Amino acid sequence: MATPTDVPLLIADSVGKEVAGEPLLGPVSFSVGAGECVAVTGPDGSGKTTLLRLILGRDTPTTGTLTYGGPLARRKRTHIGSALGAPPFCEDLTIEEHLALLTFSWGGEAVTGRFAPVLEALRLTGILHRFPAELSSGERQAAGITFALVRPASLLVLDEPEQRLDAERRLALGPLLARRRDSGTAIVMASHDAGLVAAAAGASVALADR
Repeated sequence: MATPTDVPLLIADSVGKEVAGEPLLGPVSFSVGAGECVAVTGPDGSGKTTLLRLILGRDTPTTGTLTYGGPLARRKRTHIGSALGAPPFCEDLTIEEHLALLTFSWGGEAVTGRFAPVLEALRLTGILHRFPAELSSGERQAAGITFALVRPASLLVLDEPEQRLDAERRLALGPLLARRRDSGTAIVMASHDAGLVAAAAGASVALADR
């Protein structure tokens, strides 16, 4: 098990977002380091996804600052993995071909290597030969989560990864994220699932309804 570092990989200091004078995210502050998981909670419309987009650099805050440390300070894009929005499917590739492309792109092992426990836990081993259009919404969500877990990353940013998963996959997700956290990865995830938060997160940031 990795020991959380004293040097944060990410510090959010009073980060907020407004558009045309309308608040999308009230000021929020927190930090996360290697081997830590922070859960962002709150009702729909409180700004959870907006915060994650800011962390990923897909938008810029109107107040406050985001500071990146460690490897993220040098090459942020290379060291952050994410599952935000619809999974990035190529409709003409099977799920196995997606995973092979991702793992070899990042210098990883074959799909049947060390990622087998993830595929088994999310019940994807039996559908690796299928194309995205042949999958249910829950299977597509599970595949997207796997894509995020396949690539090496110092920080994982996940937006409600429990969405559309059936009960068995939801139960499996918490231990998978806890294992990734304990290997030294920092995780920031938005979630409505109290069980998932309890299983994977050591701290929570609660956003208020606007």
